[in-house]
Amino acid sequence: MKRRVLIWFVALSCLFCMNPTIKFTNAYATEQKSNPQNEKSPYVSYDFDNNVTDKYGHSTLEILGQGDPGNDSHSYGNDDKGSYWTWKSTAPAGGGFRLNIDKQLPQYTMRIKFSFKETGDGGGTTNGYRKIIDYWNRKTDAGLYFTNNKLRFYLGRNNYDGTKNVQDDEIIDLIIQRSAKGNSFKAYFVNEQGKAILDLDGKDSGYGVPSYEGGKAILGFFFDDTYDEATPSGKVYMLEIWDSIEDLDYVAKDPELRDIEAVIGNTKYNRLNKALEAAKDGETIKIVKDQVTAVDNATLKQGVTLEDRTGQT
Repeated sequence: MKRRVLIWFVALSCLFCMNPTIKFTNAYATEQKSNPQNEKSPYVSYDFDNNVTDKYGHSTLEILGQGDPGNDSHSYGNDDKGSYWTWKSTAPAGGGFRLNIDKQLPQYTMRIKFSFKETGDGGGTTNGYRKIIDYWNRKTDAGLYFTNNKLRFYLGRNNYDGTKNVQDDEIIDLIIQRSAKGNSFKAYFVNEQGKAILDLDGKDSGYGVPSYEGGKAILGFFFDDTYDEATPSGKVYMLEIWDSIEDLDYVAKDPELRDIEAVIGNTKYNRLNKALEAAKDGETIKIVKDQVTAVDNATLKQGVTLEDRTGQT
């Protein structure tokens, strides 16, 4: 299968001439870096808590029906890592879902938390490839894969590989940043300490820009273009996309801690995580939340108290 992409490089050049609906407009636009002191909310956000509704209303998520690609079954669940959506597929191209976003995305920051039943060959005919993200609406093999348990951005030649070995069924927290400046494509794993660790660093030659058709940017998750190079099942816990290059420390934070206003003395913070960083021994952080239990995942420094608006600590 992977030999076909060499032909696609030429064929797709002609395709762009004939089909103007497939665009990468502004793919070389100036990179817009956010101010780390004024981080913005994601443009797209899904928590898969018994629904596939975008928190911000900028996208729609289409769960694949039966077919190829397609899902044999799918459902919601919950475990010690949170709420999730899970799927199973015996289709050669796999299953999963398609995301339609209401704007072009020449650059973006994405965070996705998920697991694959198989991240390598699994004794099958996949040549070790398992598709994670399809960017060109199944018109090319290029895209992000697991290849023999490691990340790979596949281009046919000059591929870019990660170094972390990801086991079958391992839940990973992945951040992807695609910059319009120089076609930079980077992937980071978020570790248990909430830090983003660079794993893959390359240039995607434009293949990391989502196809733009019918006024929508289209991303395919977990299914391949045509061949048997997909995991048979998996789970996804979270998907967030910003339409800009965002501060990695901010993106890697627990989402529940991002949009909570907090006060230390007379100083107001629009993000709880900023207050947590600024708090000193003996200080009290007051949050605009009815229950402190809503932010149980917050890590407090020694001597710092977290208090809700009712005075509960």
